[in-house]
Amino acid sequence: MHLHNWFQGLSLLGTLALLGACNGSGGGNTEDTTTATATMTGTGTTGTTGTTGTTGTTGTTGTTVTTGGEPTTGGTTSPGTTIETTGGTSGTEGTAGTSGTEGSSGASTDTGGMMGMPCESAKDCQLADGCCYCEVLGPGEPAPPCDIPECLLTTCAGYNLEQAELECRFGVCTFATLTCNPLGVTCKSLPPDCAPGDVPGVMGDCWSGSCLPAEACDWVPDCGYCAAPDLVCVLKGQKGAYHVCEPRPLDCTPGDIDCDCGQQICDASPPHTVCHDEPVGIQCECPNC
Repeated sequence: MHLHNWFQGLSLLGTLALLGACNGSGGGNTEDTTTATATMTGTGTTGTTGTTGTTGTTGTTGTTVTTGGEPTTGGTTSPGTTIETTGGTSGTEGTAGTSGTEGSSGASTDTGGMMGMPCESAKDCQLADGCCYCEVLGPGEPAPPCDIPECLLTTCAGYNLEQAELECRFGVCTFATLTCNPLGVTCKSLPPDCAPGDVPGVMGDCWSGSCLPAEACDWVPDCGYCAAPDLVCVLKGQKGAYHVCEPRPLDCTPGDIDCDCGQQICDASPPHTVCHDEPVGIQCECPNC
C-alpha cells in the first residue's frame, strides 16, 4: 500500500517534471514578447543637426542692348534694334578777325584824370578856368570836376592868369613861365600872403601883387612846391642854385624821375644841360656858370 502510494507519488512527480519541461520551451514566449515590446517602445536618442547648405552664387547680369528690347528674367535681353545716326558735316572754320589798334594811354593828372593826346605846339593847348581850377589842358583832355557851379571870381582870375600864355613842353601843355624869383626885388613892399603851393609873382623890381601856381613860375623855394604827380622838381645847378617845377614828360614812367628820362628836360634848359640824379627829381647843371 505504501509502495503503491510511493509509485503513484513518483509517477506524479514525473508528470509534473514533464509538464515543467514543456512549459520551459513554450511558456517562455510571453516573457520574451514582453521584453521585446519594452525594448521597441523605449525612447530613442536625439539625432544630430544637419549642416547648413552653402549659399548659391549670384547669377550674372544680362547684357543690355543699345536700343530696343526689354531685359528678360535670367539676365538675358530680348533682341533690340540698334539705330545708327550719321553726324552732320562740320562747318568751315571762320577766319580770325584782325586785332584793333591799341589806343594811346594818357598820362595821369593831379586830379586823378587822364590826359589826352600829346601836344605838338601851344596851339594844341587851352586854358580851363572855373570856380575850382585853373588848368592848362592838352588835346582831348577834359576839365577837372567841380561842385561849385557859380562863383564871383574864377580861379584863373584870382591868379591874374585869364590871358596867360600857354606852352607845349615835353608833349605836355603848361603855362609859359612867369617871373617869381625874388632876387630882383628891390622895393620895400611886402609880398602877398599866398596859399600853400603858390608863389608870389614878381614884376620888374617889385612884387606883382598876385600869387601864382608853382608850375607857372621860373623859381620856387624848394621841391615841396613840385609835389603834384604831373610835375618834376628840377634843381638848376649853378652859383646861386634854385629850383623850378617842370611838367613831367609824357614818355616818363610814373614815380620819381631820373636822368634816363629827365635828360630831355636838361636839354631844353640851356645852359643847364648836364643831368644828375637827385634824391627828389633831377639836377640840370650849368658847367660854365
